[in-house]
Amino acid sequence: MQERVVVGVLFSISRGLLGELFPVYLGKNIIGLTPNCDISLKEKTVSPEHAILHTRKTETGLEASITDFNSTFGTQVNETDARYETIPVKENDIITIGSHYQFVIKFFDMEKCGLAENLDFEDPSSENIGEYNNITSADVDFYRPTKEEGDSSRTVIY
Repeated sequence: MQERVVVGVLFSISRGLLGELFPVYLGKNIIGLTPNCDISLKEKTVSPEHAILHTRKTETGLEASITDFNSTFGTQVNETDARYETIPVKENDIITIGSHYQFVIKFFDMEKCGLAENLDFEDPSSENIGEYNNITSADVDFYRPTKEEGDSSRTVIY
């Protein structure tokens, strides 16, 4: 898990109708083919380090821009070629990476939504939380409940 502020997401259905979500972090987001990229895309027309999406917070809200990183198949914002200059990116813009990946970008404005950090938030790993410490994933799998004798309220399929 990265220790960076998430300020939005890139959403795509290019690889399938189930969709893919990629977090967009405050600051520099490297988009490319290699696993060490912030947004790693597995597609042949994506270069190893394809583009840089940069986000910053200003007095008026979030601003973003994208720069193609000398890729082979290019980067576009709303069909404008980003290979020759840094292009501003706004919410709902369509970003094309390579020949096949298209994303819509969504930003999260926490202040407008009224979201804030809860300073009373309790981390369960920092203290004993009783009986829940011993629960395994099999214990909480409600698709495979244990069937008690005479209990006809559940159907268990093994």
